[in-house]
Amino acid sequence: MFFGNLNLIVTSLVLNRLREALLKRGSTTIRGLGRTFKALDSYDGNRKVDAGEFFVGLQENGVKLTKAEADVSFRMI
Repeated sequence: MFFGNLNLIVTSLVLNRLREALLKRGSTTIRGLGRTFKALDSYDGNRKVDAGEFFVGLQENGVKLTKAEADVSFRMI
């Protein structure tokens, strides 16, 4: 039970960091968030963002998460 609670806390912290970083970049509306994710998909254009595109796109947009943190965020989104 302890590890389940710990995972939830870590996930919440990572998602909050992601949210704050996106807000700083101007993604304050659903439309703005959509533009951000559309830009992330520009690597292969399949209209789906995979974990690799997500991580690289976040880094290129100034969202400084580790690979592990980006993986947690990707799985939650």
